[in-house]
Amino acid sequence: MGQTILFPSDREREEKLGKTAWEKGDYGKAQSHFERAYQAVPDYQLNRQIVSCLEKQGAFYQALQFAEEFQEEYDQDPAGFDQLFHLYLLHQDFLMARKYLCLATRRPALADFDFAQAKQELKQLEQVFAFYDLESVQEKREYLLQVNRSLFPVPQGKWEEVLARLPYASFVSIAKEVLAKARNPYLRPRLVEELVKLGYQEELVIQDVKGVAQTCCFKDLRLPLELPTLRQMLQYLEKEHGQEDPILLDSIKGEVEAHFALAYPFAPQIKAPLEWAESYWQEYQVALGSIPAESLTSFARFSWRNKTCVTCCKSSSKNEKNAKKARDLV
Repeated sequence: MGQTILFPSDREREEKLGKTAWEKGDYGKAQSHFERAYQAVPDYQLNRQIVSCLEKQGAFYQALQFAEEFQEEYDQDPAGFDQLFHLYLLHQDFLMARKYLCLATRRPALADFDFAQAKQELKQLEQVFAFYDLESVQEKREYLLQVNRSLFPVPQGKWEEVLARLPYASFVSIAKEVLAKARNPYLRPRLVEELVKLGYQEELVIQDVKGVAQTCCFKDLRLPLELPTLRQMLQYLEKEHGQEDPILLDSIKGEVEAHFALAYPFAPQIKAPLEWAESYWQEYQVALGSIPAESLTSFARFSWRNKTCVTCCKSSSKNEKNAKKARDLV
């Protein structure tokens, strides 16, 4: 009986050709072979090889984007985590590198990772960059101060541009200055969230939605979506009114989340979350004409209509339009 000869699959052949090209230093050709193998059977190890090819060619941003397809695997693998961390450094995305480290400290799979060494590398690179890029830091400071005075939100693309290549110490300095005289209801929570994600631990004096200076302790501060108060409000609405009008409820939940985020880190809802949640439902019922306006009397202190923040009040004044839109969809 003749011997069976097994030929390599297309994937195996392309992967072997990719490794040969890699060993010769032809990273573009290696990438092409690895990509063809990846198209046949995508997996984490092939993803890492393609990311490595992109890194060797200086395409750091593209490498980070491609890695997102297996983000969870990178986050749980010490070698993969180290690869992405150094890509952030090469891309000079210092704040993202720091946030990545902060998230990783909570992952048991990375318990043996040398975080001290990684933090030292990041710190040294930031110091060098800060010395040679003082003008850029000052421009970003002036931009955020201007945004604070304008009361308009920062477009996502511009926000990413501001954070790019910005050392941690410079960002903290800018955030302190802006938050001390915060007027923009969109900018304050965004800066605070960034500080929390970066592991900031100190206290800051911040102006709340009413313009009152309050001391905020970042050591125990959590992100808005992680706070139990917001979950309580949304769960209450779902339990009490989920069967009455699901489409309307979605509109209300969206507004609850938006207002909670705008008031962060001093959300007034924390003191009486269930009453606040019910006030939203009642306001929409009044807007729909389902109940008389007098029904809101007992909820007056929980209404965003009574807040001094102009932007928040404008948002609340849209209740009638949102309610009509929700009704029209039924």
